[in-house]
Amino acid sequence: MQTRKAFYLLLFLLCPILKLSAQSVNEKDSLALVDFYNNTNGASWNVQGNWLTAPVSLWRGVTITGNRVTEIRLPSNNLSGYIPSSLSDMNQLDTIVLFNNQLTVHIPSTLGNLQIFNISISETISLMVVFRVLWASFQILLIYC
Repeated sequence: MQTRKAFYLLLFLLCPILKLSAQSVNEKDSLALVDFYNNTNGASWNVQGNWLTAPVSLWRGVTITGNRVTEIRLPSNNLSGYIPSSLSDMNQLDTIVLFNNQLTVHIPSTLGNLQIFNISISETISLMVVFRVLWASFQILLIYC
């Protein structure tokens, strides 16, 4: 009986710590990730890694800083379809690694509004996105000059 009480007391004391590990994520980021999953045929990914079945902070390939998504890394995972424009709602996203998948070459123009420092989708797409990000930055610079 004493062991059972000690176990429940330990569990009670650990609950707040365990709750913190499954941190909440910004709602727009979460909805954009669900949209990304649906538009890239998530049900057919090689490894789904808790997507849509656990808290976002436990999803494979997603990095969270604070309560914001900062990275998506899903290389060689059988993604197909296209990158939705809702990804631009994740304004803290700075890394996208999606190479070796079957994604459509369409890149939402709104993605150019993000401060993405590392993007790797494929060689062709990487160059296109870098150009768009540079062009968007140049346009912003012109506005402020």
